[in-house]
Amino acid sequence: MEKSENICAEDWIAEGDALSNNEQYEEAGEAYNMAIACDPDSATAWYNKGNTLLFLDRYEEALAAFDRATAIAPEFASAWYNKGYVLGKLQRYEEALAASCQAIAIEPRKVSAWQYKGYVLEELERYEEALEAYDQEIALDSDTATAWYGKGNILDRLSRYDEALAAYRHALSFDPDYAAAWYNNGCTLEKQERYEEALTSYDEVIRCDPGHAPAWTGRGYALEELGRYEEACAAHKHAILLDPNDAAAWYGKGNALTELGRNEEALAAYTRALEIDPEDASAWYNKGFALDELHRYSEAVQAYSRSLEINPDDTLAWDSMGVCLMNLEQFEEAAGAFDLALDLDPEDASAWYHKGCALDELHRYEEAVQAYCRSLEISPDDTDSWLNMGMALYNLERYDEVIDACDISLEISPDDADVWSIRGDALMRLKQYEEALWTYNRVLAIDPEHAHAWYNKGIAQNKVRRCPCC
Repeated sequence: MEKSENICAEDWIAEGDALSNNEQYEEAGEAYNMAIACDPDSATAWYNKGNTLLFLDRYEEALAAFDRATAIAPEFASAWYNKGYVLGKLQRYEEALAASCQAIAIEPRKVSAWQYKGYVLEELERYEEALEAYDQEIALDSDTATAWYGKGNILDRLSRYDEALAAYRHALSFDPDYAAAWYNNGCTLEKQERYEEALTSYDEVIRCDPGHAPAWTGRGYALEELGRYEEACAAHKHAILLDPNDAAAWYGKGNALTELGRNEEALAAYTRALEIDPEDASAWYNKGFALDELHRYSEAVQAYSRSLEINPDDTLAWDSMGVCLMNLEQFEEAAGAFDLALDLDPEDASAWYHKGCALDELHRYEEAVQAYCRSLEISPDDTDSWLNMGMALYNLERYDEVIDACDISLEISPDDADVWSIRGDALMRLKQYEEALWTYNRVLAIDPEHAHAWYNKGIAQNKVRRCPCC
């Protein structure tokens, strides 16, 4: 860049502006430096230098330039705004907020400053204040799609989903090709379990931007919720083609494959998701589930343990790990896992049931009965709990109570052969052979291949002195 030595700062600024407009940012920066050399107190030169550094992602240097511009011209609203913007890029949100507020104090009708203030407040999780900022922006310019989009994001954060959707509709009425608004609209619809509509929104994103990987991922999740697992798997695969490091897409692919019973492939997908994001507790849990389905119980326990290191308050993970430990015949450890689940949620019927099963295996039948009773207080129609309580009572030789438990279970599920069978066994112990025989016949009507019932039917027939052919 060759210029005569007597060129003035304004000329260097004009030269820098022309270069910047031509996207020659390095050269533009040199021109602004020449302007500053000519006039170190030129706020415009410092401001434009800061903008050029922003384009080059040199945020610390840009911040220094904007600091100098605002020091020279304290009423320079755009310099304050850009200072706030670069502070946001540096994730120094409190300072960014202060700079945005200063820009607004100087120029109260500066729409971009209100918008950025809303964004910074959102990052600070001060959602009500952020909403006020976006409302102020809309009051100044009601036809701006970005303001309605920002307002929708805040309303979504506040779980005010219907209002969020209305805001996104406003944004899209001004800009029907606003991919980000269509995408967030889809996410909000998913939170309301409106999956068909969410799918339509994701399709609109893809219409606007076919390479929008998160939209393909969102599409996959919506299809999964609609039970369209093959299509969900295909959508996640497309997302992965666009962005191989999209952990959510790998996770979603794993979920779809699990639903399709393709557990080996699901395991590979969860493993890849965890390579990208090792702190995803849900992915560790689902990896454990896939391993469980593959009967690789020791590895499943390790995966559940990792999930619980990240999220120790996950009752389902404690319950699932306990079931795995039972499959490994580690019944004491299993009971401990169920106790931890119940510490977190004393109303978890499944954990009470599984705790009863573990206690049964440990021959702690009284405690097992108490666990099944607690499960049934929460879920009185759980026939598995009634059956297992009946068996625990049988082991305690409380045969009348066995029959009571079986009768309640049979009111719920009259064709449960195993319940009829344990009822017959209790009747045999009570020497009520006629009724026991009738009960075993009931078992065999339901399940003609029930060997235990055939054997005990023969004993009962002998007891009542009946002919074996009866």
